[in-house]
Amino acid sequence: MEPSSKSSGAVRTFTIEEANELLPFITESLNKAFVLNERIKSLTNDIENLVSIWGKDVLERGHIDNAYYFSKVTERESVYQGMINLVNGIQANGCIVKDIETGLVDFYFSNNGELAFLCWKYGEQRIKHWHPVDEGFKTRRPIRNF
Repeated sequence: MEPSSKSSGAVRTFTIEEANELLPFITESLNKAFVLNERIKSLTNDIENLVSIWGKDVLERGHIDNAYYFSKVTERESVYQGMINLVNGIQANGCIVKDIETGLVDFYFSNNGELAFLCWKYGEQRIKHWHPVDEGFKTRRPIRNF
């Protein structure tokens, strides 16, 4: 789905309606990314536990847990790449994933000729906030008439 867009320089700018049209796709992608992110945390914990138990010896070929260790490392790399692909898929539409943990996504927006961000957080039904590009989530403001 590629809504029409207006451009401001090299970045794609969105209307509120265009950004809202992308939310179902973004939500679905983030749902998958959240699952992968949790798997990455679990695999990282497993890897850290093996290193905590065995130290660098676990890296030695022939070590009892060497194959297990490297299977966890390989799986984590694969899962991480899957999460990166989901984030890249979201960003290919012109928006920016700011925080994968909370599902924070910004969309460039022209606020009376000034570049700003429409700001959306996972779970919100529609975009209701904005903030200047040099500020962040903590300073977001409710959308009124721009």
